[in-house]
Amino acid sequence: MPVISRRGPAPLVLVLTFVASALSLVAAPGRAAAATCEQSVRDVPAPLVNTIPDGSNHQSTVDMPEDGTAVTGVAVAVDLHHANLADLSITLQWFDDAGVASSPEVTLVGLGTLSGANLAGTVLDDAAATSITTGTAPYTGTFRPAQPLSGVVGHIGGKYVLKVEDHVNGDGDSGGVLDDWTLTLRYATCDLDSDAVEDHVDACPGAAGDPATGCPVPVAEVSAAYRRGRFRGVVSSPVAACSVARPVTVWKVRPGPDRALGTRSTRSDGSYRLLRARHPGRYYATVPTLLVPGVADCPSVSSPRFRIR
Repeated sequence: MPVISRRGPAPLVLVLTFVASALSLVAAPGRAAAATCEQSVRDVPAPLVNTIPDGSNHQSTVDMPEDGTAVTGVAVAVDLHHANLADLSITLQWFDDAGVASSPEVTLVGLGTLSGANLAGTVLDDAAATSITTGTAPYTGTFRPAQPLSGVVGHIGGKYVLKVEDHVNGDGDSGGVLDDWTLTLRYATCDLDSDAVEDHVDACPGAAGDPATGCPVPVAEVSAAYRRGRFRGVVSSPVAACSVARPVTVWKVRPGPDRALGTRSTRSDGSYRLLRARHPGRYYATVPTLLVPGVADCPSVSSPRFRIR
């Protein structure tokens, strides 16, 4: 059950969760000084298929979307149970969407280089100060891998395959279990929804929208009429946030600047009413723009002009 999170510097927090192949998105946008971002994919293999057989291997694949951004850095975190880590090697390889290996296999942990049992919170990152071979079981912390992970950078999307192999058969340890692993991809830019707005300043990350805000701009309109001593009408939009609790201002057309007669907020159904005495003239209603982070960039709209005789 893969769990994906993405973060940029400072306040960008983006979390995507895969549950039985279903995708949901929760995002909290913010601003930051730089555009570097990370996307982390945590794979939790299902029971009965996560075993590392004695004398064989277990492979786990993360399929990343082709979102137009090239990977500039990679880190891998592994949690597994195995009685004899010296029997294991761990590698990572990138494949294109057709399943063709398009990068060399990078050895994260070499055969016979570790000792003891189990990996717990073991992170492999080229930027680490300490080599994995100098740690002690369960190797909790961040370490440099046996070979640089820079061997699997520069790609856009594709499949990343982690292989844990037990090279010794019949030694009595009965293999092991890959509990989970996390692939972290780093990017030079953060516009993963391709709307020309970096995600760290995008009010609606994950949804392509207006290049000024990053949010979709839905259709909206406002009607206006005068009946029974009240100006009345409806603000309508397929996005509820663009029609509910919106300020509507009624204007009277004048030779100079038009005069605002008053402002009322729309009700839950988008309707509004403004009590005013009847006076002949031409009138219209307006609604200002409203940015709803994570939802939409509601446009300003104006009703057709109408006459009271």
